[in-house]
Amino acid sequence: MKGLWGLVILLSLPLLWGQEPLPQAVLTLRVVDSEGKPIAGARVGGLLVDHRQLLVLPATQPFWQSTDAEGVCSVRWAAAHEPALREVWYGERRGIVYLLVGAPGYRAHLLAITHPAPAEHTIALAPAQPLEVELYPVHAPPDDFGAAPVLNKPLPLLELWGRPPGELSVTSPTPLYQETHLGDRYERLPTLVFGLMPNFGVERLTPTRYRVWLPADVQPPLALLINRPDWLWGYLAFINADALARRRLALDLPRSGELVVRVDISQYPASDSRERVLILGRADAEEARIYALRTVFLDQPVQEIRLENLAPSSEWQLRLALYAPQNNYSAQRKFRIRPAETRTLQLRYEPFDPDRYKGNRQLTLRFIERDGSPVANHPLQVVLYLPDYEQSITVAQGRTDAQGRLRLQNLYELPQPPQTPSIAPRYFVYSQGDYPSLAEFILVRGDGQQEIVVQPRLQEGDLAPDIEMTDLRTGQTRRLSEFRGRFVLLDFWATWCTPCHRALEQLHQAWTQLEPAQRERLQIILVSIDEQARGVLGFLQQRGWDALGEVIWAGKGGWMAPAAQAFRIDSIPRQILIDPSGRIAVLEVRKPIGALLQELETLTGKLPNSTN
Repeated sequence: MKGLWGLVILLSLPLLWGQEPLPQAVLTLRVVDSEGKPIAGARVGGLLVDHRQLLVLPATQPFWQSTDAEGVCSVRWAAAHEPALREVWYGERRGIVYLLVGAPGYRAHLLAITHPAPAEHTIALAPAQPLEVELYPVHAPPDDFGAAPVLNKPLPLLELWGRPPGELSVTSPTPLYQETHLGDRYERLPTLVFGLMPNFGVERLTPTRYRVWLPADVQPPLALLINRPDWLWGYLAFINADALARRRLALDLPRSGELVVRVDISQYPASDSRERVLILGRADAEEARIYALRTVFLDQPVQEIRLENLAPSSEWQLRLALYAPQNNYSAQRKFRIRPAETRTLQLRYEPFDPDRYKGNRQLTLRFIERDGSPVANHPLQVVLYLPDYEQSITVAQGRTDAQGRLRLQNLYELPQPPQTPSIAPRYFVYSQGDYPSLAEFILVRGDGQQEIVVQPRLQEGDLAPDIEMTDLRTGQTRRLSEFRGRFVLLDFWATWCTPCHRALEQLHQAWTQLEPAQRERLQIILVSIDEQARGVLGFLQQRGWDALGEVIWAGKGGWMAPAAQAFRIDSIPRQILIDPSGRIAVLEVRKPIGALLQELETLTGKLPNSTN
């Protein structure tokens, strides 16, 4: 008995003399309208992203709670996860608490809370316009479809990567909700992708009828996503301008299919493995900023995975991703699912073997100056980069002959054109020992390429390449030479590139501070390197950035598009300034706000008075 009491005392020591337990995490939330009047019946639900454990936890219990007649909600936290939540609340653990706030007739509001957390806060909801949505399914949905909690158990953060939580959501490249961040921002930490969902900008009327509350100035593209595992998974419908104008969307839901995936990773070094997952997505969903629809963790070297109730589509893609400190591997397959079809795919990891990438293809590199004269006796190195393995193979190195030529042999070629060139095996040409690359190309069986022309990297003072681009307002082809007589700022960007968005906003701020005469003598061209042109113009219009100037698409291929390759764009955002004579004034503008403004003012001050 004495021993038992001793154990009790020993276990009590941390409570008696150690660190005091953290106080309760308390938050009183008041929800009002734009005039400050309380909103009764507003819904409040919470998620906790635990950066220590890389988990997403339901933070509130019950998940959805309501404001009272005074618009007040004393948030009740989930008891099972309150220790982790309190540590985040008081700065003992890195993480973010997300509170989702919504009410019929109003725009949803996302409250992101980090340490130091407030004891009370007031949110003002903005008015919104309705969109009536009616679903006409082949099979009736479960009775609780659209009413289930957003999350009812902890999930690995990776499982929710790239997709909005919830089983029905409406997404857009531009957030359809307002957002407030309280506390210190944690940069470069994983977070969540949110869309509107029932109780958060979506009003559930029945399992098949919904009312979506949207900003008054909303523009396409918008997408409605259904992710219900036991009914319909990965259904995606885009909401066009006509539906927004009519404020009504009727959708005939299809009969689902299924996918059987046989995975063999038995040859992958188990000791190296950190994460082994299958990521299911749709190529067309990326336009709506949805990069994954389901993540499956692999726990066996050989296993069969059955994915049921998949929506029919020709845009499905499956990625096998094996993460390890020194041995990453990623392979992607695109496939079609037809209604009521069972599709079978096999994915097999094969150890990296350079000999597999030796072929019979021959090719000549010709290295010339920009005036067309050959660059003789120059050392070149050619490497084949394999994205699946994140490995590079040197396939040739040597000096050019008197005509600037270097012969390449035993080259690997793809059996057919890649669906996504930017992630296909490709060749890089370097001036030996010097980076970045001079050229980049892909070889496909039967493409007819016999010679690749390589030129020195662009320098300030060089004549800018007269690239062809697609004008997204008119659909016409434009040439860079059309804009001579003015300074031209080329801004290479993409809708999926978050740093690009910050740079564009900074550029917009700088642009508004220029004098009218300076604006007339400066042409801004926004060049998107998105894989598809659809949605790019609308993305800019929703933010007002289209007012900066011309909106251009580089073309198919993303990074490999000719317009991007001409300037050797290998990272974005990237801004290039061209003078009125068509020569490169600044090859890489690195100062996108205050210093950029000063630089532009200096350069535009040197412009001729006429734009002819």
